[in-house]
Amino acid sequence: MKPNSLDIIIVEWLDYLEILVIHKKEDFDSFISAHKLEEESIAGDWDVTNGLACMFKSEGIPFFVFIFSNPKTRIIVHECVHMAQSIMEEMDIPVNSNSEVLAYMTDFLFTKVKKIIHGDK
Repeated sequence: MKPNSLDIIIVEWLDYLEILVIHKKEDFDSFISAHKLEEESIAGDWDVTNGLACMFKSEGIPFFVFIFSNPKTRIIVHECVHMAQSIMEEMDIPVNSNSEVLAYMTDFLFTKVKKIIHGDK
């Protein structure tokens, strides 16, 4: 369940995997409320972190989310590496032996996130 105002990256070459990108406080609050995460540690992350890449499972389906309260380039790159690793692990792609896959995935995610944050969708 994703609120309509949020931005989504679709990874077509991975079975149309969806990654939610949250970079506005009001969207973050809506996300927390919609998923009943008020009691979870993530609920307070907006005020204490610059960025976050996380994965939830809902009814066995992975749900990937980027959260950027301070979307500077270095933070976006950092979180894209984490997200790429999480996706590879979830898709059973060995991370250690596939540095090229990790590099391509990080580049893909970074390019998409930058376009969303800068309004170039």
